[in-house]
Amino acid sequence: MLRILPGDNKSGKKSAAMILELTKNGESYTKKNEFSLVNSRSPVDACISDEAEVFTFDDWGRMGFEHAVVCYARDGKKKAEYSLAQLLPAKQLAEIKKNHQSASSIEWRSGSPYLMGLQLIIPDVLGGYVSITQNGPEYVPKEEEPNQALVPTPMSVTPAADAPVAPDTGAAHL
Repeated sequence: MLRILPGDNKSGKKSAAMILELTKNGESYTKKNEFSLVNSRSPVDACISDEAEVFTFDDWGRMGFEHAVVCYARDGKKKAEYSLAQLLPAKQLAEIKKNHQSASSIEWRSGSPYLMGLQLIIPDVLGGYVSITQNGPEYVPKEEEPNQALVPTPMSVTPAADAPVAPDTGAAHL
């Protein structure tokens, strides 16, 4: 389990992540590790993998600016950090900034990030998503709509002249 401890701007204390593990009897948790995060206040979202890698998303009150995605190893060492410019192509980033930026935040994500095997998936507000693997990030845009609408092809089925015909029982047919 992952617990995020918020930081305090007044004291200069950074936010922290605490990794907890359920005891064998299932009645309590034991602390496995605690480490500082790069976020001064708190990440907006966070998740943990089965291998206890921690992923944090954005800064509270500054979504989409510093620390868009940060990946930590189970020992708390920062493995990778990505800005929006590293995650999104210029065209998508410009569109998101134009339509989803306020004075304090860029609302770039849609829904919650999730892990799928060894792949981190981060849905975006344009309908695409960012996929992060050990090879780094890749942007997958929303599938383009086809240029032509699908039009059903008319078909008719005519039984062969010598095909057997079921006897009429008087029951309604569908």
